[in-house]
Amino acid sequence: MRAQEPTEDEENAEAYAAAAPEQEDARGFLNDEALWDVLDTLPWGIVLYRPVADANDYVFVGLNRMVEQTEAVPRGDLLGQRLTTAFPGVEDFGLLEVLNRVKTSGRPETMPPTHYQDERISGWRENRVFRLDNGLLMAVYEDVSDRVASESLSRALLQWTQLLSESSLDGIWDWNVEDNQLYLSPRWKAQLGFADDELANSFETFTTHLHPEDRTRVLAHLQRFLDQPEELWLEEFRMQAKGGDDQWVMARGTPVLNADNKVVRLLGVHINITDRKQAEQRLIEEKRHLRFVLKATQTGSWSFDVASQAVTWSEEVEAIYGMEAGSFRGTFEEVRQAIHPDDFQAWQDDVARCLSGESDHNLQYRIVHPDGSIHWIHAHGAAVRDEQGAVIRIEGLTQDVTAHKQNERKLRQAAAVFANTCEAVILTDLDATILDVNAAFTTITGYSRAESIGRNPRFLKSGHQDQAFYQGMWNALLDRNQWSGEVWNRHKDGHPYPIRLSISRLRDENGRANGYVGVCSDISTSKQTEARLQHLSQHDSLTGLPNRACFDALLEKRLQSAQRDHSQLAVVYVDLDNFKPVNDNFGHLIGDGLLRQVADRLRDAVRSSDGVARIGGDEFVLLLDQLASTDQARIIAHQLQRSLQRPFTVSSHLVRISGSIGVSLYPQDGDDAISLMRHADAAMYRSKELGRNCISFHTREMTITAQREARLLKDLAPALAGHQLSLMYQPLVDLKTGRLRGLEVLLRWQHPSLGSIPPDLFVPLAERSGQMGSLTAHVLDQACRQGRHWLDQGLLFGRISVNMAGSEVQQGDLVERIDQTLKETGLEPRHLELEFSERALMRRSGNGSAAQLLQALKDLGVPVSLDDFGTGASSLAALRKLPLHALKLDRSFVAGLPDHDDSAAIAEAVISMGRALRLDVIAEGVELREQAAFLRDHGCPLAQGYLYGLPMPAEQIEAVLSEQT
Repeated sequence: MRAQEPTEDEENAEAYAAAAPEQEDARGFLNDEALWDVLDTLPWGIVLYRPVADANDYVFVGLNRMVEQTEAVPRGDLLGQRLTTAFPGVEDFGLLEVLNRVKTSGRPETMPPTHYQDERISGWRENRVFRLDNGLLMAVYEDVSDRVASESLSRALLQWTQLLSESSLDGIWDWNVEDNQLYLSPRWKAQLGFADDELANSFETFTTHLHPEDRTRVLAHLQRFLDQPEELWLEEFRMQAKGGDDQWVMARGTPVLNADNKVVRLLGVHINITDRKQAEQRLIEEKRHLRFVLKATQTGSWSFDVASQAVTWSEEVEAIYGMEAGSFRGTFEEVRQAIHPDDFQAWQDDVARCLSGESDHNLQYRIVHPDGSIHWIHAHGAAVRDEQGAVIRIEGLTQDVTAHKQNERKLRQAAAVFANTCEAVILTDLDATILDVNAAFTTITGYSRAESIGRNPRFLKSGHQDQAFYQGMWNALLDRNQWSGEVWNRHKDGHPYPIRLSISRLRDENGRANGYVGVCSDISTSKQTEARLQHLSQHDSLTGLPNRACFDALLEKRLQSAQRDHSQLAVVYVDLDNFKPVNDNFGHLIGDGLLRQVADRLRDAVRSSDGVARIGGDEFVLLLDQLASTDQARIIAHQLQRSLQRPFTVSSHLVRISGSIGVSLYPQDGDDAISLMRHADAAMYRSKELGRNCISFHTREMTITAQREARLLKDLAPALAGHQLSLMYQPLVDLKTGRLRGLEVLLRWQHPSLGSIPPDLFVPLAERSGQMGSLTAHVLDQACRQGRHWLDQGLLFGRISVNMAGSEVQQGDLVERIDQTLKETGLEPRHLELEFSERALMRRSGNGSAAQLLQALKDLGVPVSLDDFGTGASSLAALRKLPLHALKLDRSFVAGLPDHDDSAAIAEAVISMGRALRLDVIAEGVELREQAAFLRDHGCPLAQGYLYGLPMPAEQIEAVLSEQT
């Protein structure tokens, strides 16, 4: 086709004009009609390209008629178009790269036959590219599709012939891919046990006899080969033979390609490789078995090359050395660094002997893992020599023997323990025949090893346990494989002794029972110690009497008997009167001696069948069993009372005491131990209330009182938390001026269902139950806060007086708690006064004397008054030692004023004493003007009572204070 403007096609002329270059020489070349007449007659395609500036592309500017014929495209469709637009697949074809190189270098290039394909055309092309002097590029190409196909078939036939020559005894096949016809040679069919006429020549025959497990894989591979053909198709798979056996074959096929580079035919052979595959499988199994054995025995293989100093080893060795898989770099230095420093020299010497040919490498040594743990290994190695006899490498195995070493150590330790343990060890067979004993066995039993081996352990029986005991022991051994317990044996010299025995059934490595091992220790000493401890745990160490726990157990046991026999028993509670003064006056040694004598007298006063126990400091309880009547209990109680009234002589000191006794009876006063103990205790307190040295039997009224007290005790803690307790304040007045000088705090309990409960009912309960501390803390806190509140309002009240319970006097931290309360509430100590009863102060012990307590309070700045003065037994000498601030004249003396001479005399004496000791005297319970006049006339400075005001809540007192201020 000419490049100049065609005469037969106006459209071509327009295309030509658009494609004509501006250069004159190029235009002349393209418009040379004579030249194009010649080019149109050539059998090759001629194409002229003009490079596109700044783009990897070229424009068609001239082409001959052969191009139009081979590419099946009108000439006008190409002229003026870019190459990449007209032929989108040209970038994969490689033509652009050749055009670029020729444009740059000016040297012609020839492209080998290359397959081109797009949506319009497909085929093989061979190009030769030149650069013209005018800057245009000319490509001369030829459609060589037929030639390539012919060459492909020739190559396939040649390769097929070669395959046939290499496998003349195997089957051949020829698959026409286009019509899916498959030729299978008789030899191919014979491989599977079929005659030629038994199998059809079809692709279906092939796929049918493919092993089901291989079918998908093989067909997928075949399809990939058809899509992207290579020089050879190679695959191994199983075919199902006539008899049902599987035959392994190796298929090799050569493709025949058409002009479009498509596989149209596949020629190949099948080679039977069943024997080879079976051998490979056996080798795999052997390797797997070897690997299993090595792994199971923690063994790995290794090799050391002498020349390169390189080490190779299996993954098992990496695991033995504690390395991560694949982390070993194969250097001899890595091995050296892993060896324990203490074993390095021995290892180095052993390796040197192996390298010199002196001996094999055979050594146990330690290695250090990367994590610092130490392991034992056993390395075996042998030298491998070259033809000249020189050692070129060492090959061997390494095994982790850490567990073996540990077992050896355990066996040695076990042997040492067996020989040296203080416990007797006996080994027997399944028939209980003694196989061996250790030295401790001889020490414990008296029988030597020679005297014991071959005998049954029953020769040690003492007769303490019956046959049923031993039968139970053997049943447990058979059921649970072990038994432990106490057994009494007989020593060779004849004396019985207890042992702690543990027996276990032994088993071999297969789990079969093969004997017994018994371990025993002589527990004679521990039994004696246990008996002593048991006695100590149930008896009072001072008197030797049973303690509370022992008495409770005895009472429970006797109650069961009484319930069964319908008999009576009594619980007698004894609390010693005036025991504390004995301790205070004579010391604790005398007090302890007195308690021991009291215990002896109580034992002597009752029958041998009765029980006596000490359950507290000066508290005793007795159990009178099998009583004929209540009168018998009364008689015994009087005997107890009289025995305690007789003087005691303790370390040359004559001591007189008495006892307050309470009695409860079964079944009248309760049918359980708790009730009887509680009722006897209540009766004893009744004796205390009656003046001590009395006997009280429990009554129904006591039960009612006890029930009421139990309810109050139960409700007391919730009352404290629920704000049911409130403070009342009673004025303390100056008898001369009538002005308020202070306030005494009185506690009130407003019970939600029982109403107002006076303090003399619940305060003793709080003391007995241990709740007095919480109650006192509450009163102190509220009183101090109220006092601070009044002072902040400018209301002057003098001092707030708080009564301290007897139990609080005994607390060692009382001063610290008061100090803490004052600091928390902000009340100055001088505004707080504490009242202690005379009796409570005289009974203080264990935390310093009463004088020390009061001095500490005085140092704190808190004044102290002595309550109920005149009712106790304190002496004037003792009173003078106490740093007091005031004395309170008890209301019992004030009540008789002014008419009773005794009351008047006592009141005058107390007032005079207070004046002499420089103490304020406060008269309690003043209700009559005559009483107030008598007290004022005799010099009593202060008084309180209903005459001056009832106890009032804080709001009313606040009004009084406001008026006075």
